[in-house]
Amino acid sequence: MAEGTRWNVTEDKLTHHEEILTDLLSSQQEARNTQIGIQGTLELILQRLDALERAPAGQTIEGDQFLNGAQY
Repeated sequence: MAEGTRWNVTEDKLTHHEEILTDLLSSQQEARNTQIGIQGTLELILQRLDALERAPAGQTIEGDQFLNGAQY
């Protein structure tokens, strides 16, 4: 009887640890996806800044009103 009870307790603990591991892996994937999104956004900003630096003085590049200092 005690052996069956111990097995059930062990199985419950194992199930709980598996749930925690699954949540951890899911959170890790979400963090990675967020990191990739932020990295992509920063690369786009750098590309636009580079385009602004290369543009002749006073010329507005279409779609870059925010980077040109437009007020919203």
